[in-house]
Amino acid sequence: MKISKLFVTVLTVLMIASCGKEETKPTYEVVFKSAKTTDCTACLYVLLPEYDKVQLLDSVKPQAGVYRFHGSIGDAAEAFVRLKGDTIAYSFVLTDNRITIVADSSLYRIYGSRSNDRLTRLLSQKIVNRESCRKINQSYLRLVADSTLTRTDEDSLRNLFDVEQRRFSKFVVSELSRDVADYPVMSRLALRLFYTDLLLEDRDSLMKIVKREE
Repeated sequence: MKISKLFVTVLTVLMIASCGKEETKPTYEVVFKSAKTTDCTACLYVLLPEYDKVQLLDSVKPQAGVYRFHGSIGDAAEAFVRLKGDTIAYSFVLTDNRITIVADSSLYRIYGSRSNDRLTRLLSQKIVNRESCRKINQSYLRLVADSTLTRTDEDSLRNLFDVEQRRFSKFVVSELSRDVADYPVMSRLALRLFYTDLLLEDRDSLMKIVKREE
């Protein structure tokens, strides 16, 4: 009888120890902070590339001006946050860890993983590109308004614009060509985000590189 009780006790201890060692499922926490934050709902979507569709993962209201999403994703995936009533999609790479997205009027930055650090670097250069092109366009419009635009001025401004567009296109190609092997999901997402900003030949070469890693 005593041996039986001892056996049950030992078995119970082993079961408790086994349960204590059970691994918990990895989860994500996405923290979204926006200058546009009101009381509206924010939605978190994930892209399903095999179906060419998006899936709503969660929708939340802000708490103290911050949106927080929780869940589990498994493999890295292309995702985005969108405020209801807004057309802007804040794209990022969703992984099971803490990710913080900070958005203002001109740029959003993503913290929490190397792939999102790489994406933020590309987004920052897009802002530089946009600002340079805006200044060139302003110079053109000012000369037109003053009726002082010459053919030489027009050609010079067009050349500056083309140079800036080519610079940004080549920058994206260089970055993604280097990153695609280590960060295939980010590279696929970046190609989608910057597709219309790329020169035609750069689009074709990057599409081939990205598809090789799929």
